[in-house]
This record gives sequence, structure tokens and C-alpha cells, in this order.
Amino acid sequence: RIDFEKNISLSTKKKVKIESKWEVLDIGSIAKVKNGFAFKSSEYTPDGLKIIRIKNVKNGYIKDDEPVFISKERENEFKKYLLKENDILISMTGNPGRVAKLTNEHLPALLNQRVGKIEIISDKILKEYFYHYVNTPLFEKSTVYLSKGLAQLNVSSIQIESIKIPLPPKDIQHKIVSEIEQLETQEEKAIKEIEKLRNEFNEIISNSTGKLKRLDAVCELKAGKFVKAGDINKTYNSTLYPCYGGNGLRGYTETFTNDGEFSLVGRQGALCGNVHLVSGKFHATEHALVAYPKEKVNKHWLHYKLVFMNLNQFATGTAQPGLSVKNLNPIEVNVPLIKEQEKIVTEIKKLESKIEDLEKQIAEIPKLKEAILKKYLE
Repeated sequence: RIDFEKNISLSTKKKVKIESKWEVLDIGSIAKVKNGFAFKSSEYTPDGLKIIRIKNVKNGYIKDDEPVFISKERENEFKKYLLKENDILISMTGNPGRVAKLTNEHLPALLNQRVGKIEIISDKILKEYFYHYVNTPLFEKSTVYLSKGLAQLNVSSIQIESIKIPLPPKDIQHKIVSEIEQLETQEEKAIKEIEKLRNEFNEIISNSTGKLKRLDAVCELKAGKFVKAGDINKTYNSTLYPCYGGNGLRGYTETFTNDGEFSLVGRQGALCGNVHLVSGKFHATEHALVAYPKEKVNKHWLHYKLVFMNLNQFATGTAQPGLSVKNLNPIEVNVPLIKEQEKIVTEIKKLESKIEDLEKQIAEIPKLKEAILKKYLE
């Protein structure tokens, strides 16, 4: 699944005007929003009934790669919060207004607090049309506008039910659903193709043969230099250089530590082990490891190899996971001859180009969905 999050923040809190040639109703007249239960982390079990939390509700899908559970034996106790296939869920805290539909793969599951379940109560509206309309930036902006809070935004069930929604005739609703579902079929096809290409990427790297060498015989991993947070600018100008930390670009500084093309490995935090290929003059902070290729090592092959190695698995520590160069250096790496490395790079770049084209297509789909809604509604 490719994530294209819509980062709608407090600064975008503007009243949203609904343009429609059809009747416009409050959501509360056609649907009700029910909040979940405040499950305690101390009650979590290794398996059982999955709990759908705010972090699981993304724009258009449920992501539960870090699931938590409550014992199946307590099903009757929480029957009121049991979810079923195709339930429409909405985030109500943090990033309010994200809407997703629950699929069978996530069941059996329970609804956690601050996640709302939207239940249709009127036969005037198709559930599929309602879902496609609320799963748009227009609806999310409406939700953010109504939300309250300083540290984080919150929206209530009553506020969500007060949001307006256009109600075209049923035949128009059917047309909207049909055209949007065609786009979703294209999207799913593109996602599957990307997964296939990424598997090919892994096969190319894993199937290459060569001599086993320690990682420190392939490259030197060296931490960057400390820079004060106050010396990192948020905006770029021609006198500054990109500054990279453990999770990628942090901002821009007046100094640079490197000039050229290098792989950077994040060395601290939950995302340590992520790898970025960076070129030009840049400043690497102490939270990033710069990989300096040894002789007869292609820098692009090295980058792909580091990505493939999933370095996060070698992290130590729980509260603040981190990577130690001392622990990474002894790892054995299969190193092909330089000509084979160059051949591998050429093949992978072709795959990357195809993946990039597919991701661009996927990124355009939300705009195309909105265009369909505008065509029939405005």
C-alpha cells in the first residue's frame, strides 16, 4: 500500500462551502456516528479480538501492521463495539476526518475510543456514495474546521453529524459510485504491479552471487557532525545546504559535511535503518551514518544492498532504538564483481522507473475522484 497522506492542519481551518445543484443535508439526518470504547493497554493480549485504533485509520484504508488485541473470551462484554465488514470508520482525534472502510482481513475487531463508526440510517443515500464522498479532502477539511484543541485536534460525533453532504437522486449516486469504483480497480491493479516489481528488485539483489565480505570491507559507515537545532533553517535559499538527520531531510544549514553522492543510514529512533541516497553538497548530522564505498564497490549497488538488508533488524534498545557501527561492521555481505554490480544497478533502475510511473498514477487518483464528484454535483 502506498501512503499519500493529506496533511491538513490547524493552519488550514477555513469554512468549507459545499457547491451542489442538489439538496444538501446534515450528515446527522442520514447517518449516526458512534464512538468506540477506551480499552486499556494493560488488558491487551497476544491475540484475540483486534482493536482498531486512531493510528490504524488512514485515508481510504485500514493499516494494522502493529495490531493489539483483547481476549476473545470477552466478546460478549464488548459486543456493542464489535465491527463488521464494510463498516465506515472515521478518525476523531489528532488528524480528524480520515475515513476508511473495514475489510474482512481485519476481523474480528473492536472499535477503540476516538474512532467513530458511521452508520447509515436513511434509504435516500447509497452507502457506497456516502463513503466515496466523505473520503475526500473536501470532507476532511470540513471536519478539521469544526475540530477543537491546542495540543491536538478533536472532533465530536455531533460535530461530524453537522457537516453538510449533497444528496443527488439515486441514479446519479449510482453513476458516481460506478465511475469511482473503476478508478479504484485501476489503483488496486497499480498497487499489485508495484508489489510485483519490488519483489523482482529483491530477487535481483538476493540472487546475485559473489564473495562474502564483512560490511566494513564493503563500506565505511561514519556518523555525521552535530548541528544545533537553532542553526537548521526550515526554508531553503541559495546560500544554504540540505541537512539530513536520522529520518531524512531536516532542513537547511550554512555548513556541509559531504560533497558527492552517498547513502545515508538513519541510526536512531523507531525508523533507524532507513536508507536515503543523497547527492550534492549536504550536511549529515550525528544521527545519520554516511556510507563511504570501498574500492571496487559501485555506490548505487551499495545503496540497493543497504536497503535490501533491512538494517532496522539490527537495532538495539527499546525506549530509543539505535544502530551501532560496531554491530553492523561484522555483518557478512555477498559482494559480486564490479561488472555484475553495474549490471544489477541497470536492471533495478529500470524497475524503479516503472514503479515511479505507477506511483504517479496512484497519486492522481484522489484528484480524479474529486473531479467525478464535481462533475455530477456542482
